[in-house]
Formats: sequence, structure tokens, C-alpha cells
Amino acid sequence: MRIVSVFFLLSIFTKMGLAQDSLVHGAVMGKGSGLRISMAEIKNLRTGQKVLSNDLGVFKIPAIVGDTLRVYKDNFLEAKAVVQYRIDVIVQLQQSIVLNQVTVKGQTKKQEMEDVLNDYRKKGTFYNGKPPLLSYLFSPVTALYELVGKTPGQARKFNNYYHNEMEQSEVDRRFNKTLIRQFTTMPEPELVEFMNAYRPTYEQASRWNDYDMMSYIKRSLTSFENRTK
Repeated sequence: MRIVSVFFLLSIFTKMGLAQDSLVHGAVMGKGSGLRISMAEIKNLRTGQKVLSNDLGVFKIPAIVGDTLRVYKDNFLEAKAVVQYRIDVIVQLQQSIVLNQVTVKGQTKKQEMEDVLNDYRKKGTFYNGKPPLLSYLFSPVTALYELVGKTPGQARKFNNYYHNEMEQSEVDRRFNKTLIRQFTTMPEPELVEFMNAYRPTYEQASRWNDYDMMSYIKRSLTSFENRTK
């Protein structure tokens, strides 16, 4: 009887453990291209919790087996995936047929700058001028070169520029004239003034979904029009 009771209790505890939310790992990729997709929104439809994929398309979200994840990204078709036990969630997004001009330019610019970073790596700089702490212990010569060398120094400056440009491109993609024109008929000079005055930060744009962005634009237009009366 004791043995049966022990197994019964273990079974209950196991089921309780499986029913608790745990971090589910996954990745968002382009269907047919295999490219990692960053800044995709992943939402657990059961809990309503949302996260964004990182620069490598990877994400982590609390979920349990059987939860459905909705994955959304501008210019891609929405996709859903069901969480399965001990299996990483891989979501493939199909690109939409219609692409706006800002997105196409942003992708081209990103590729061009990544090519420049690859050129620096070919010249012998592996950390873009920012060696990790462990490199000082296991490869001090390389770490010192990365810290004070001319080429790593140039790579470090370009890397900072690269990240800033990618952040601003993301803001341009989310906060653009085409979207704003849906809510106002103001002339071009005033529209440019509005966009410069109320341009959101990268931290805001990356955190907001489409509804949040449209709400922000509407509130900002009201504030701008009251200010200019």
C-alpha cells in the first residue's frame, strides 16, 4: 500500500509540475529563405503575454504544453504554433506580397552594413573591438589587439553606428508617412514638422504593437494640432 501511495503522489506532483508555466524556447524564421526574423511578436493566446524575437530570431515565453502561440510581424503573414512537450517551437513566416518601400530599403541597408562588418572580421577583428572578459584569460594577445588595435577600433565605431542605424530604420518602418496619412490631411511641411517633433524612440517602437502605434499617432496628432492653432 505504501508503494502504491508513493507512486500516486509522485504522479500528482509530476502533473502539477507540467501544468505550471515554464519558459518555452523557439525561433522565428522566414519560410523558404531560412533567414532569422527579429522583432517578431509572439503572443501566448492563453495568457495574453507577449515577447519579441531577438536579433537572431530567438525568443523565450512562459507557456505549458498545448498552449497556442500567435506570431506576428509586419509584412509577413500571421502564423500560429502549438507548444509540444520538450520540443522547441520553430515558426516559419511567409512574407506578404506587398512590401512598402521603407522596408525594402532597410533590408538592403542592413545587408550592406553587415557586409562591412564581415570585411572587418576578415581583417582579423573577431569581437568588433569589444573582446569578452574571458578572452583576456585565454587569448590575451588577441584581446589586447581588439582593445587598442586600429582596425578593431574602426570596427567598434562602425558597430555602434550599425546598431544605431538599425534601430532608427526600425522606427522609420513603424512610424512613416503612409501610416500617418491615414489619420490626417495636413500639408507636407506640417507633416514633416509633426514627424520630427513626435518621432518615438526605438525603445517605444520596438515595444508597441500596431494598435499601440496607431493610438500614439492619434494622440500625438491631437496634441500637435492644438499646439499649432
